[in-house]
Amino acid sequence: MLALCRLWALIWFLLDWELLACGTPPCEQYDHSTSLRPRLSGEAQIFLPGSEGYGNATLRWSRLIDPNLAMVVAPKTERDIQETVKYANEIGSPFLTIGGRHGVARALNNAHNAIGIWTRNMRSITVHHDTLSNGSGTATIEPGVETGELTSTLFAQGKTGVSTACDCVGIMGAMLGGGHGFLQGRYGLTADNLVSARVVTADGGSVVTASATQNQDLFWALRGAGHNFGVVASVEYRVFDRRPETDEWAYEEYLFAHDQLEHVYELANGMIGGPVELTHYGHFERRADVDPEHPVVPFWVIWQGPEVPARYTEPLRALGPLVPPKSVVVDITQLNGVAGANLSSPFCGYGAEITMSPVGLRRWNVTALRKAFDVYASLPPRLQASAALLEGYSVEAVQRVPADATAFPDRFNNLLVSPVMIAAAPGGDDDNNDNNGNKDGESGQSDTRAEMQEYANRFRDALLEGSGDRLYAYVNYASGDEGLEAIYGYDQWRLEKLRRLKQIWDPKGRMDFYNPIS
Repeated sequence: MLALCRLWALIWFLLDWELLACGTPPCEQYDHSTSLRPRLSGEAQIFLPGSEGYGNATLRWSRLIDPNLAMVVAPKTERDIQETVKYANEIGSPFLTIGGRHGVARALNNAHNAIGIWTRNMRSITVHHDTLSNGSGTATIEPGVETGELTSTLFAQGKTGVSTACDCVGIMGAMLGGGHGFLQGRYGLTADNLVSARVVTADGGSVVTASATQNQDLFWALRGAGHNFGVVASVEYRVFDRRPETDEWAYEEYLFAHDQLEHVYELANGMIGGPVELTHYGHFERRADVDPEHPVVPFWVIWQGPEVPARYTEPLRALGPLVPPKSVVVDITQLNGVAGANLSSPFCGYGAEITMSPVGLRRWNVTALRKAFDVYASLPPRLQASAALLEGYSVEAVQRVPADATAFPDRFNNLLVSPVMIAAAPGGDDDNNDNNGNKDGESGQSDTRAEMQEYANRFRDALLEGSGDRLYAYVNYASGDEGLEAIYGYDQWRLEKLRRLKQIWDPKGRMDFYNPIS
């Protein structure tokens, strides 16, 4: 009898080991969803490979980023997130939070046989008509909310708040990395308007509140390096009353020839440090209908108010744009469409090969900008759908926040620049899938990725050389090859603090898939 008991114990040990060591999905030995399902609320969903829900959750903006997911959980409540994280820890599985799916950080491809936590089913926005000490109010935001949804919901309730310049980006991921946007000159970064956060800790053992009065160090870290410490289940976010004098946004849109580049950006330098109402924004693009040989230089002057002041528009008009300038007035719910980042734009499409290479700048060095333009102009035909983002938001309120107040490291640069290298998908979504559901093989990288990144880095490095400064790479645009200092700051105390907090809040490195602190 004793021998028989030992035999059964050995069998059950081996079975348990199989549950923990189950290989690449789908797992033939065991369906993890069977054990997890009873622990979740009735409205939570579980998607396995091959299902429509799984496909929707795992399709990303850039198909070069392809985490290997054994299943996807779509939680409905904070407790669902907590139970999923607990379960992942119990079976030794990695887990990955999925929001707007726009991040291009290469480390995301290291999530092998992971459980995805897709937050899209948690997208409520509750506006509280209370008042904070500075006259603003708050809203509770769940983690699946996208920028366009937040902007339109607040607007409909007489409120406004800082959000990003792309409608389909998840607001939570953007906030955790800083969050640039059109209202940052008045109110600071999206992260600066975080009042508190409910965080499921990486070991799944608890849910904590991080704020100026509770878990202050975690609150500091969430604002700029927040992808590293836990799963944010909801936030309290500062909102502001709409005012008639600032409800309208006017802009003028110009299209300049390549040889007008220096003149345009010499004028743009005069806009840096201007009023909080002022934003300038540019692209490099291919428009064969206008110039079949050279890229062109679209440029926008955006003003919070009913009309862009003539002191900004007249010099640009005098340069002689390729087509007559377009003058338009919109409200903030339409503003992201100005430079092509609304839901119907290519920037809100999914499934192309995309990478970025960001750099922060103080001013436009037009000689360096010309070198970057020449890199862009030299792109081979497959990459000519690429663009360059040349973002010049007001930074007045951003720079009023002390540099050491948050983990966001770059409050002194005035400009945010990045090429967006795009190679259109050669076929349908499934053309490059292997039998395990991985795109482009196990590495998740296409044959063109090295070439794309080389061009992107050459573009960035031309601007960096002209700046005479060190590289500051915005974490939400970063691919991960820039180095920790470039992403999280060069001050020794800053990296030491982040590493110390990482050991406190995520000692086992469970949140190591988005430009991880190591």
